[in-house]
Amino acid sequence: MKKFQLMTILGLFVCVFTFIACGDDKDDTPTNALVGSWAIERSGENGQFYWREVETFTFENNGKFTHLYEGEEGHQGELRKHGEKYEGTYTYDQNTKVLVLTVTGRSYMEPETGKWVTEPSSEAWTQKYQVAINGNELTLTEDGEFEHSNVYKKK
Repeated sequence: MKKFQLMTILGLFVCVFTFIACGDDKDDTPTNALVGSWAIERSGENGQFYWREVETFTFENNGKFTHLYEGEEGHQGELRKHGEKYEGTYTYDQNTKVLVLTVTGRSYMEPETGKWVTEPSSEAWTQKYQVAINGNELTLTEDGEFEHSNVYKKK
């Protein structure tokens, strides 16, 4: 009888341990190194003229992206803000390091009011980039007639 009780307790222990050990092993860590927000800041000054802009790419795990430009410029004490935002979907091939953006929406900031205005939906268009990720730096090289690169920092 004691042997039966011991075997029952041992069997229950194994069942409980197995149940706990086989819990949700889902890892929410993105496997796509591109996921997150990346920004670059540019500025300059020339006499009484000043300008500054921040460009940010945000890539989500669900294949959506946002590309945001926000800037300001000043001249003789007058400050003017501006901005543009592009949204859509993206595909990223980690083997070839090719990123393809499909832009499906655009908004802009009215300089006079500082309010964002969404443009009516028009035809979607694509942009292709070669990607290099080195730690907290993302280099996007635009494919096309005028090839150029920008280096963004992870936010």
